[in-house]
Amino acid sequence: DLDNGSVNDTATASGTTPSGSPVTSPPSTATVPVVASPALTVLKTASPATVSAVGDVITYSFLVTNTGNVTLTGIAVTDAQTAPAGALATGPTCPSATLAPAASETCTATYTVTQADLDNGSVNDTATASGTDPGGNPVTSPPSTASVPVISSPALTVVKTASPASVSAVGDVITYSFLVTNTGNVTLTGIAVTDAQTAPAGALATGPTCPSATLAPAASETCTATYLVTQADLDNGSVNDTATASGTDPGGNPVTSPPSTAIVAVTQSPALTVVKTASPASVSAVGDVITYSFLVTNTGNVTLTGIVVTDAQTAPAGALTTGPTCPSATLAPAASETCTATYTVTQADLDNGSVNDTATASGTPPTGPPVTSPPSTAIVTVAQSPALTVVKTASPATVSAAGDTITYSFLVTNTGNVTLTGVTVNETSFTGTGTLSPLSCPGGGATIASLAPGTSATCTATYVVTQADVNAGSITNTATGTGIPPTGSPVTSPPSTKTVTIPPVKKLGLVKQAHGVDVNDDGVIGAGDRVDWTLIVTNLGTVTITNIHVSDPTAGTVTCPATSLAPGQSMTCTVASHTITADDVKAGSVANVATVSGSGGTGTTAKATVPVHPVQTPPLAFTGNDSRLQIVLAALLLGVGGLITLAGTRRRRTSTRRNRSTNETRES
Repeated sequence: DLDNGSVNDTATASGTTPSGSPVTSPPSTATVPVVASPALTVLKTASPATVSAVGDVITYSFLVTNTGNVTLTGIAVTDAQTAPAGALATGPTCPSATLAPAASETCTATYTVTQADLDNGSVNDTATASGTDPGGNPVTSPPSTASVPVISSPALTVVKTASPASVSAVGDVITYSFLVTNTGNVTLTGIAVTDAQTAPAGALATGPTCPSATLAPAASETCTATYLVTQADLDNGSVNDTATASGTDPGGNPVTSPPSTAIVAVTQSPALTVVKTASPASVSAVGDVITYSFLVTNTGNVTLTGIVVTDAQTAPAGALTTGPTCPSATLAPAASETCTATYTVTQADLDNGSVNDTATASGTPPTGPPVTSPPSTAIVTVAQSPALTVVKTASPATVSAAGDTITYSFLVTNTGNVTLTGVTVNETSFTGTGTLSPLSCPGGGATIASLAPGTSATCTATYVVTQADVNAGSITNTATGTGIPPTGSPVTSPPSTKTVTIPPVKKLGLVKQAHGVDVNDDGVIGAGDRVDWTLIVTNLGTVTITNIHVSDPTAGTVTCPATSLAPGQSMTCTVASHTITADDVKAGSVANVATVSGSGGTGTTAKATVPVHPVQTPPLAFTGNDSRLQIVLAALLLGVGGLITLAGTRRRRTSTRRNRSTNETRES
């Protein structure tokens, strides 16, 4: 009735006629209207109560109740998802399309969670139930809402990689790749990568740049950046870089990834070179200063500290005078500096012929042991100038007789710039007719073992003058010195000549002896007796005199055994005897004068007198201590003038003492 909307009733009355025929009254209708109150309610619930992942399924239950007083048909549930939620996956489905008043049924539907739902934070859904009342009027329930919260788990990861894996030069480009992945369950926006270089690395050259600012869950993108390698990176040994990815979740909350580090190794190649040069290129004297320059270059790829140059002089060179000194102890790759040192040349260097020097440079890289350059050698040549002089002197400068000794001195001086060894004095010519003594040099022997530049040594030799030398009038001697330099052929000095003069002394002495012979044996030298004459010729000079001639006009021809006499030699010449005459007796004596001469010699006159006495006189005689021997010796020692004096004195003494025959000598 309620569903009909009214209670309608029609009544007729009927009867039977007597005849038995039914009689029916017209109908009479009575209608009782129904006050219809159609109503529905719906209560929406969801299971599970929360979701967290795309694909999660929500089962919705719609409890539909006919809260009216009429049966409702065409029961249906309409579900309205709130954006961004989409359509239901299934349903809603109701067990029955008709629902009597106060009756309920549960309709169901399912929904598959989308990313939009997760990003939204909840799945919001509103449902209404509807039906049709008996009068054909639609009936709709009030809406019922169900909200399924989303458990949001925003998360990011970043994986940083670098290419290449190793660098070795300033300016090398490192390309960083940042693989950013949304590991959460909500879409992230504002995706960015923050890169933090670890000192001494500096800022990136470009980036990081990401293809998109939005990243859905499980989605990835690769952001990129570039970095230019600096010297500080090479010295550091690696380029260390840490990156984080960040974004914003749907709720506006920031999301940051854990850091990701990329280490790019540095191939350190420490290396040094040194090039050594010298100025001047050649030296020639002790004390010359060589300036060495050491061009040190860092040929590696890392900065080197503690730069030093080690210099090794090759013997006989000694230590450097100054340095090596470098302007800086630090040298960047490809940088150079010039270190300097000085060296003072020694005699050993000159003798060696060159100054040889080898240098290395060393430094310490940022890591690892020190590095040393290959050696660099500089050779400074020596202009060797070996030279000798010899100055010959003689003492005495003049000699006078055979047997005199001359001492020769040979002053040998090294006038070159290198030490000479085995220095000898060579007699290149000698006019002496005798033999020069062996040379005597310092240290003994005839050789000077070593003679340094600028030094001298004196060698000596002696010589005994011969008569041939005296006759020649001089002795000339020429000598040279020879020494052996450290390299090359022996060197010989210019010749040095010394002449010792022998001034000739050309003198002849003549001694005339007279001897009275008592021929008649009457005890006196008188008439008829004989006088025998003896002439003694002596060379009183220093040179041999030739062409000796003795003249005795009174006595006659003089006969001599030789025509030449060496110095100091004598010879006895003879002449005819004289018979004493009466005139001789009357004169009281017999006197005779003789003269001697020779080539180059001075003429000499000698006189001998024999007293003639009327009384007996002993014959004239000489003893070893008497006149003749003394006169001859005196003539040799004192010269002619002394001889005359001595002879006269001796004559006077003899005449006074013994009154004998007298010998007189005179030289003019």
